[in-house]
Amino acid sequence: MDYVFELEPVTDEALLPQLSGVLQARTELVSRAKYPRMWRTADRLGSGPRVSPEVKRQRKVRYRIYGAALLALGVFLLIPAATNPNAGLLPMIVGALSLFMSLQAFRWSSDKGLFKTPAADFEKPARQLLDGLAAPGRQGGRVTFANAGIELKPSEGEAAGVDYRDVDFLFETADLIVFTDGKRIIVLRKHELSNGNLDGWRELIVKKTKNYIDLRA
Repeated sequence: MDYVFELEPVTDEALLPQLSGVLQARTELVSRAKYPRMWRTADRLGSGPRVSPEVKRQRKVRYRIYGAALLALGVFLLIPAATNPNAGLLPMIVGALSLFMSLQAFRWSSDKGLFKTPAADFEKPARQLLDGLAAPGRQGGRVTFANAGIELKPSEGEAAGVDYRDVDFLFETADLIVFTDGKRIIVLRKHELSNGNLDGWRELIVKKTKNYIDLRA
């Protein structure tokens, strides 16, 4: 069976958090694939036992102190190394590393997490994406998921095909289906599905791509 989504302009502001979450998840997945060792370290550091709010508060204070100390050390080492040609390479390396670790310490103290980009940083691109979905030209477009691949049919112009092997990521949220193929990002609302049902569509997707990510929870 083919699963057909009949497109219409999207203006629902309530979808912004879901779009932002998709962009955040995609950024983290790309980073994890590119820097697996770094993320394994970050995951180990963040997988400790849960603690009380008071312990968390104390940790935040401690991380701020660490961050300030590392920042001072970085500046202390980098400025002389940058201005004195005879200082050698070691002070510059240690100073740069101290500055980097100070930034991470400050991020820990603000609950943003090691190496993770805050969700607020994705609000602007999510807004831009939502604004693009509101364009009248979306009306009358069609996206078809078939056994052979995905067909993108705009309201005007030629249809384009996407091989499931070219799908980088396919996210499902509470109300949206979002996928990328390296060249574009396609956003579908679930209620735009006009042929078939979501359970059948999900079964097809799981068979066709390993890059399906469920963000409904």
